[in-house]
Amino acid sequence: MTQEFHRLTRNQVRQRRVRAKLFGTAQRPRLSVFRSNKYLQVQAINDAAHKTLFGMHSKSQRTAKVVETKTQTTSKLATAVAAELQKRKISTAIFDRGQYPYLGRIRVFVQALRTEGITI
Repeated sequence: MTQEFHRLTRNQVRQRRVRAKLFGTAQRPRLSVFRSNKYLQVQAINDAAHKTLFGMHSKSQRTAKVVETKTQTTSKLATAVAAELQKRKISTAIFDRGQYPYLGRIRVFVQALRTEGITI
């Protein structure tokens, strides 16, 4: 008989390790980030109620006429996320980087959130 092993990739192990330590609430949601090669997607999640408060995508922040780098688009996305959080009267959040290291666009996103007044 052959045995089947359920193996997790290194990314999945890292993601589970990071998420096990985080828990978002209504007043302090978890900001979960997904990074593709071209775009960045962010969701504000209330883990206590198992609800997603809102989600945003960097594709909606791009303008067709102006050529921007991915980091410029990421900082625009962070500004939009901060505005939505402030509209909902949320001043603090928990950042969930998932499987991604705190480098590049992930770091730019967090720094832009902090400059907009969101405590992470």
